[in-house]
Amino acid sequence: MDNYNPVNLITYLRQSICQRLAQSARRAFPLKSLFTFFLCSFVTVLTIESTFAATTTDSGSRHDSVDQHYPDHAITLVSPYGKGGAADIAARVLASVAPQYIGQPALVENRLGAGGIAGSNSVYTDQGQGYELLLARFGTMNGGAAVRSDIPYDFKRFTMLGLLEVNPWVCVTSSKSQIYSIKDLMTQVKQNPKEISYSMTGFGDLHHLIPMFLLDRMGIEDPTQVKPKFYPSGKKNFNAGATGEVTFVCGNLSAANPFIRNKTVRPLLINTPQRHSQLPNVPTVAELGHPELEDIAAWSGVFAAPNMPEQAKTKWAKALQEVKVDPAWNKLVTAVGSIPSVLTPEQTREFILNQYQEITELVNRLDLKKTSN
Repeated sequence: MDNYNPVNLITYLRQSICQRLAQSARRAFPLKSLFTFFLCSFVTVLTIESTFAATTTDSGSRHDSVDQHYPDHAITLVSPYGKGGAADIAARVLASVAPQYIGQPALVENRLGAGGIAGSNSVYTDQGQGYELLLARFGTMNGGAAVRSDIPYDFKRFTMLGLLEVNPWVCVTSSKSQIYSIKDLMTQVKQNPKEISYSMTGFGDLHHLIPMFLLDRMGIEDPTQVKPKFYPSGKKNFNAGATGEVTFVCGNLSAANPFIRNKTVRPLLINTPQRHSQLPNVPTVAELGHPELEDIAAWSGVFAAPNMPEQAKTKWAKALQEVKVDPAWNKLVTAVGSIPSVLTPEQTREFILNQYQEITELVNRLDLKKTSN
């Protein structure tokens, strides 16, 4: 990319990153035009600064040795889910600041299919020497692996460059229902579990596993008696809760926020360590006696193929630690309802494997894997 036109690149990045972020923001925030303006301004300024920083860096100083050759052209950051979702937003927010720290543009590409598995597998099998990275998610990594037997890759063999953020989850019910608390919900489950339902997108995703963990921890003898109904997206999951098609829904706060704000759903709990500033009247899982549920949360991370060269690993591990303290990145992540949580490669692997062990224990005990075959 030594001869690219920075003006064209700025225009492209603004269209492909800023505008898409803004579109998703309009759906999630009531102050639409004002929030959109500031969100786009953040991304545009960061893009301009990072682009000119890349063009004015002496290329000779970046290529003093073989270990400094990476990267010498743009990086593709693969989001395995559709535009406007949690993975897509996380990828685009990272791509807006990453050029400052890696010296090349990072371009987001959505690769859909098989509930996120297709895009994830394309990076797993990549031979591009670190030029394709994955915006990894809970449902296609440790969550999905614990439940599904049809995943074509071993998630443990990915090069785990770092965790980016943790996504708080909430459980809600229709605002028209007679369920006003988790206690009310558990009472109904105990009285007639087969009449209770929840919504989910796929086996092993957050919408599937959180209800199972919650019911299990709340003393329900057989959580699998509560039946799932399938919907194609997180938004439609929460819409099913709002309309009463299902009894309750558990999922990412970012996806639930529009329904909470328009008061079509009633939040029953949240898994943050303290009460969330947006939901001051909603109890935490710790307040309800189950702080261990704080650890079962969706997350976003940056992964690469198992064969990623060492110099590329080092470059990204360092870059993500710089992103960790980037004020603009932190503001954007917080604005969409996530918690900035950048970890080192070693910490990331430990976090994900510990979570996998806990999920696997529940899956085996409740025989959840059988239901996915």
